[in-house]
Amino acid sequence: MSILKNRSTTRLYLATICWIVAFSCFAQSNSITAVDSLLTTGNYDEAIQLYEQTDLDDYTVSQKARLQFLISKAYRYQNKMDLELQYLIQARENYSQLDSLEKLDEINLQIIQIQADVTNDFEQSRAYVEDYIIDVKKRNDPKMLSKAYRELGIIFYQTGKYPKEAVSFLRKATEQSKIVGDEYWVARNYQTLGATLSDYDTTKIDSAIYYFDQALKVYKKLNQKSRLALLYLNYGVAYHKIGEYQKALEEFYKADTASLDEFKLAVKSYVPFYRKDTYLALGDYKAAYKDTELYHAIYDSIKEQDQKEKIKEFEVRYKTAEKELENQKLTSRIKVNNVLLWALSGAIILLLIISFLIYKFISKKRKIAEQEKALETQKMQTVLKEQELHEIDVMLESQEKERQRIANDLHDSLGSLLSALKLNFNTLGRRESKDEVTKKLYKKTEELINETYVQVRNISHLKNLGVMGKEGLLSAVKKMAEKMTVINRLEFKVIPFGLDERIESNLEITLFRIIQELCGNIIKHSEATEVNIYLTQHKNDHLNIMIEDNGKGFDIAILKEERSGIGLKNIERKVEQMGGTLTIDSAKNTGTTIIIDIPL
Repeated sequence: MSILKNRSTTRLYLATICWIVAFSCFAQSNSITAVDSLLTTGNYDEAIQLYEQTDLDDYTVSQKARLQFLISKAYRYQNKMDLELQYLIQARENYSQLDSLEKLDEINLQIIQIQADVTNDFEQSRAYVEDYIIDVKKRNDPKMLSKAYRELGIIFYQTGKYPKEAVSFLRKATEQSKIVGDEYWVARNYQTLGATLSDYDTTKIDSAIYYFDQALKVYKKLNQKSRLALLYLNYGVAYHKIGEYQKALEEFYKADTASLDEFKLAVKSYVPFYRKDTYLALGDYKAAYKDTELYHAIYDSIKEQDQKEKIKEFEVRYKTAEKELENQKLTSRIKVNNVLLWALSGAIILLLIISFLIYKFISKKRKIAEQEKALETQKMQTVLKEQELHEIDVMLESQEKERQRIANDLHDSLGSLLSALKLNFNTLGRRESKDEVTKKLYKKTEELINETYVQVRNISHLKNLGVMGKEGLLSAVKKMAEKMTVINRLEFKVIPFGLDERIESNLEITLFRIIQELCGNIIKHSEATEVNIYLTQHKNDHLNIMIEDNGKGFDIAILKEERSGIGLKNIERKVEQMGGTLTIDSAKNTGTTIIIDIPL
């Protein structure tokens, strides 16, 4: 029986605790709802007073963040940017604990807006928003991107110097709002676009009114009374600028008589401020004077309200000072503990600094060792490269000597033998013979001997086309082109410019062999019908060689090194050794152009 009684007591106790917790949560939720409702109806002082009576210790982090954000809005509507900023920062700290990225984005953007208004530093504000846009783009958040573009447009608008940039960013903001499907912000952006065009370019008033019309439809649909009042003010200013003063007065009247949820003082002061100019333009000086007095009266009342707020703020500070006196005793007890804590913290910080310095020293020593190793590697690569270039020079020199030897042998030995053979054979052919078969055989053999003699002579000349004595590079290249030309099949043209003086002999020989190798590759691989060789000398300090053909071309990405001759790879290295550059431009079926630039 006692067990059953204990169980019943436990259940009752648990139920009581759950009821208390539920009631507490309900009460906290009701406080947030009440503050939100007071803001919606424009009762900002009551909302702030309710917040000050709230004990935040009973609230969750999420509820604290929500309340602080709402109170920041109340101070924004009262144009108290310092207090707005204070509560925005508190809300941001709480939302950071919740990882609420959307709310953090919204708060950060509002903080940037306040900084822009307070500092009036265009470049800094612009940099803040552009960094923010980059961050939002990474997260692909069109809603916050729209607000960021809008803020950047407003910053450009407020400078008075960049209306085109302002319009561009506001249009981007509108497009992002359309992507999200947020009618309200589309309308807000339309309104700001129209105001920007109306302020900076009277020729764009029609466009401004078009944007106002688009915003008007949405505000009426969403029953945005306060926004409608501000929009009527925009209409009035626009009509005033184009001289339609009666329409302007009608719009000012709509703004003045609108029922407002927020911005009451702002609208009530803006209407007489703008309307007096319209009355002046119509010559109604009495009405203009009346509006001027009305504007100053409202302005003075705003100042008086600010004074009352300051008195209220002083009373709050006085009460706070009393609480601070009570807390001083507790503070003095904590000081002793703080001294010990600071001493311990100082020791830890000192240890961390020493550890950091040791780590930095070791890292620096390791970095120096790595740099020395990299320097040694670089030196080794340089030595290997110089050795490779030396081997290329030796190979080119050997090839040149071998060409000269073969050419001389062909010309002196085999050429002489063929000449003697041809002479003897011609003598033998003059003898009388009635045998037709023998005559034909003599004739055929004579043709073969002539052809062999011509080919050996051509090979001898071609191989010995090295830049000879007095002729120089240009003459040698021209002779080579003449020998390589095949009538009706392949034509080589040499186009010189500025080659008035000879260049150094070894350089001439090397350049000639490079040109010879490249032209040989064209004959073997390109299937070209035309080849142009441009030789251009610039101011005796620079030589440009360009060889272009109309052949089938090739894919440079898969270009393979030639197995015969000195090869394209060796040509490139040789050109590099001479301090020059080699460029190849080719694609399939588009021909090939090779450009060599050599300093002299």
